[in-house]
Amino acid sequence: MVNGVFTKSGPGHFYNTFCKLVLTQKGENKYYFLYEGVPGGSLEKGTDYWLTSDGSKGSAGPGRGGDIPAPEWICFGDAGKDRVIFLLHYNDDSENDGLYTTPNPGLMVIFGFGRSSTSKLMSAVPDSFAVGFIESTDHNTIKTQIDGVISGVTEEKGGWSPRPSSTTGSINVQQRSSRELTLMIASKQAHTIGVYDSFGRKVLTQSGNMPGRYHLNTATLPAGLYLLRVTSGTERYAKTFVLQ
Repeated sequence: MVNGVFTKSGPGHFYNTFCKLVLTQKGENKYYFLYEGVPGGSLEKGTDYWLTSDGSKGSAGPGRGGDIPAPEWICFGDAGKDRVIFLLHYNDDSENDGLYTTPNPGLMVIFGFGRSSTSKLMSAVPDSFAVGFIESTDHNTIKTQIDGVISGVTEEKGGWSPRPSSTTGSINVQQRSSRELTLMIASKQAHTIGVYDSFGRKVLTQSGNMPGRYHLNTATLPAGLYLLRVTSGTERYAKTFVLQ
């Protein structure tokens, strides 16, 4: 990042799997958010790849240009590794997001949100970004975990967890304990509740069509990261949580 000042966001800055950066000041000039790195430890232009939110994928070698579709995130991976590094711009814009690679020697990826060649294109303040790792190369799994970052999930030092109480429309979710979630659904429309593991597999499900309280007992599930999804009529709710 050029010509800006970052500050902590909320009670935490660095989390278990990502860090969030909030830009609070900038100089007179525009800026970009820059990443320089080597996926998997060394850049292999033929097999290292990039992956964006809309499912587009390409080799790191030729680079790419244009605005990344919303939500604005990109991952970089090595074909021989089962993890990726992701970069997220929380506030979608229409500026170019440029990917380049350096020539031999010292090969590396150079990527910038709001960058075209060496030009800086962004001017918004405040603005927010995140950088982190995901232990998967599956697009749906990556998308689910980044959706959790975007939605404002609280990630404590011991792992991912939802806020103690979170409400969206007629759906209210409370975490009674580390192993039980309680949902209050006020809608009279048909609703479905699903819990998914980090591989995108549905491991718990409930459904109904009446307002009421629903208990999800996760005692039989192994420790790890999970996604809760609730659909009630046209309402959609999603939150990640951790089981210790």
